[in-house]
Amino acid sequence: MTLRNKSAEFLYKGDPNSGYVIEYIDHNPPPKILSKKPKEDDNENKSKSEKGRGHYKKKREYPDVFLEFQNEGIYIVEFYAPWCPHCQAYKPEYIKLAEEITKRTTVPVTFLAVSCTKYQYICDTYHVMGYPSVQGFPQDYLPTQDGIILNKGRAHPSATYISEQLGFQLSMGNFPGDSYEKKEVTFVTKEAEHDHYKKQKEQIQKSIQNKKTQYEETSVYDDIQDVYLDSYRSFAFAMRTSIYTSNHDSLPTERVEALYEFLNLLEWATPNDWIGLSLIRELQSNFDTIILGKADLLDLLDEYETQHGEDGLSMWGIQCNHGHEGYGYTCGLWTLFHMITLGAEKNLYDGLRLGKIISHQDISQTLFNYIKYFFGCDVCRDNFLKLYEECGYDQCGRFDRHIPAAADQSKELALWLWEVHNNVNVRLIGEYALREENRDVTEEEKAIAVWPTKDQCISCWKEKKNNGENYWNSDEVYEFLVQTYW
Repeated sequence: MTLRNKSAEFLYKGDPNSGYVIEYIDHNPPPKILSKKPKEDDNENKSKSEKGRGHYKKKREYPDVFLEFQNEGIYIVEFYAPWCPHCQAYKPEYIKLAEEITKRTTVPVTFLAVSCTKYQYICDTYHVMGYPSVQGFPQDYLPTQDGIILNKGRAHPSATYISEQLGFQLSMGNFPGDSYEKKEVTFVTKEAEHDHYKKQKEQIQKSIQNKKTQYEETSVYDDIQDVYLDSYRSFAFAMRTSIYTSNHDSLPTERVEALYEFLNLLEWATPNDWIGLSLIRELQSNFDTIILGKADLLDLLDEYETQHGEDGLSMWGIQCNHGHEGYGYTCGLWTLFHMITLGAEKNLYDGLRLGKIISHQDISQTLFNYIKYFFGCDVCRDNFLKLYEECGYDQCGRFDRHIPAAADQSKELALWLWEVHNNVNVRLIGEYALREENRDVTEEEKAIAVWPTKDQCISCWKEKKNNGENYWNSDEVYEFLVQTYW
């Protein structure tokens, strides 16, 4: 499954504000090299892992496809995914960085942006493992070499750091830094101060209204089939784009185990009429084959889509794309995860009957491992892993390790994921306020960022506590999740 909407494939192309950043366009995409289907007698001498456990036997390989550097000098390349919120957030920072370096150095420096949705084969060639990934190519580097990773361990590398890593000098200049720390504001007159806070108040009200409109118009599923479709779209998209980080290498052992457990969890915990079950079972049947290399996995996905006529299922619905066609991947993943945590509780006893020994802790660890190894947005992934490892929202204490879970604890997994999802919503709105408007997020904005809203589920909210804070009716929230995702 691929994105057919061209506007969803790029962040910089056609944007007049992209400045010194050039959207990379590959005019010579690689052909798919298909070898002939092996003869039956040849297969007799192959091991089980070489043949696979299912009918799928054809083999395809992709050649490495390198960037074409048109000019002499230094190249700085951002590899990104348009769906990644932190890639979207980094876009203005990358544009500012390109402007600063270009204006502060006399050596030629070219800034490129490569969409890994459009040119996945290029990103695989450069072993891009997360987004955004910024690589630098010094003057003596060839495009056939991997670049120097410039944002490893730092979300937004500064011009000074990049110049040190790539070996060029910067002139002195007064350019804004690239951190998200709040900048101190001073006022020359009372009128200027008044205008500043008036504008800030308007920004806050606009932020609140935008979030309200988003929830009111697009955020609630009316039809369970829309839930199934959005979650399936993200699952199929992830299988194509997130499992392998190289065109040629087979999956490392830890990624094999994480994928194997995730597919098993999906097959067991999703509804019996979920559209993705047949694909999951196809992947399970051919698991020994799809872990041999990326080409093997892509061939199976191509063949499956051809057989099932799924070319029209590539776009996410309004509940996930919020009116921006081609977006919705992360929303669809959240939808899938909510479905899993609900299904795990509902299918627990059936699982025991079928001989599956699994606890809430096992399920959460399977989700943790999937995100750790296969979720491309670096900042999103690292925030989730940190929260999980630090027992955020008491996941270390609230998940029942008994099999089956006690009746009063059977809902905790689904509720925990909902709390984590709301935590992400609040963090993102706070990052936006700081990054775009140089201000702290307000409590009113935090309140409107969480869901369900009172309009969506008035019974989910209880009266305010003594300190004035609202709190949730967990039983009603759980029923709301069931009605929405199951």
